Amino acid sequence: MRVLLVDDNSDDLRRVREALLQASRSRCQIATAADLAAVFALLHRCEYDIILIDLAPPSGLARLRALQRGIPSMPLVGMTHGGSERDEVQWLREGADDCIEKSEITGRLLLRLLGKTIERRRRVHEPALLEDDE
Repeated sequence: MRVLLVDDNSDDLRRVREALLQASRSRCQIATAADLAAVFALLHRCEYDIILIDLAPPSGLARLRALQRGIPSMPLVGMTHGGSERDEVQWLREGADDCIEKSEITGRLLLRLLGKTIERRRRVHEPALLEDDE
């Protein structure tokens, strides 16, 4: 699984990256970025299966919207830190496939969530791809 991890908090970035690597037994390929400019630069150089992005205010929603405009087919999972249920509903409406509270993150949980999100996206888009081939 190729994951693009986006967070401007270097401690959170390191903690989440290490948890994913440990849970996947280092089978995940994880690139990290602290801002949108770095995200789009990485996306031009490499393909990723999913983006895991910090949605903390004040810039989280703006980052999510920019990613949705730039790469609408990319699965996105948002990480929150004390976000309300109302915030999560808004993020989901804006295009996040799922959200997870940073304090609840474990490597195994995150690995399962990312895998299921990727699979769900593939199932949704697969019928459309088959119709295009006909």
